[in-house]
Amino acid sequence: MNGFYSSGVKGDGALAGVVLIILGLYFSFIAHRHPKMTMHTSIWLVLFSLTYFLCVRVNPPIPTNMTRRVLYLILSMGMAALATMIIRCFKFFHIRENLALIFQGGAAGVAFSFYLLSLYDNGLIGKNGARVVFIMFWVVFGLFLNLFYPRYMAPAVYPIIGAYLFMVGVDCFARTGWIVHLALFTHAYPDAFYHTSRGTQSEIAATLILAVMGCAFQRHQLLYWENAPFDIY
Repeated sequence: MNGFYSSGVKGDGALAGVVLIILGLYFSFIAHRHPKMTMHTSIWLVLFSLTYFLCVRVNPPIPTNMTRRVLYLILSMGMAALATMIIRCFKFFHIRENLALIFQGGAAGVAFSFYLLSLYDNGLIGKNGARVVFIMFWVVFGLFLNLFYPRYMAPAVYPIIGAYLFMVGVDCFARTGWIVHLALFTHAYPDAFYHTSRGTQSEIAATLILAVMGCAFQRHQLLYWENAPFDIY
């Protein structure tokens, strides 16, 4: 993992990068305009992430085994899509809608906490226990606010998720090493070492700028566009 920045773009990195960039732009600027699509996409995104990291943790792929790495991505995408279609049938008591709100708030909490932790070499917080508490605090904080106050949180939650996804996708091609913080904080790879550099600092700054732009843009639309669709129900 330490040599991530110097390695070329591989098949799994290119596939993940394209998907993450598209999702990042969607969540950053237009997610609030398509509430039903955003609901299903949020559920798929969280389920895909959990499935992929579970695969990596259970049986880490060898860096040279491109077949397994691509297979993990495709398998995770397919299983997440299947689970999302099943959850789509849960229309009673607004189960799918509330689940989407929980996933969105939790994902925003993860993105925000990971972003803050990535500001320093090997993580802003060094001890694993303290790091877990820090991440869980923001996850619970995000999902609680988004579940009970979605109308007020949407202009912030969507861009936070979108900016983070977009820049992770960009790093799949730029290879500065910023994406290594994901492997470090999730313990996906035991030998992961995250090091900040001029390249990672540029991406950190760009993530903040994109999040602010997305928040301002979506907030502007919700305030000034008449009949702007927002309600997820």
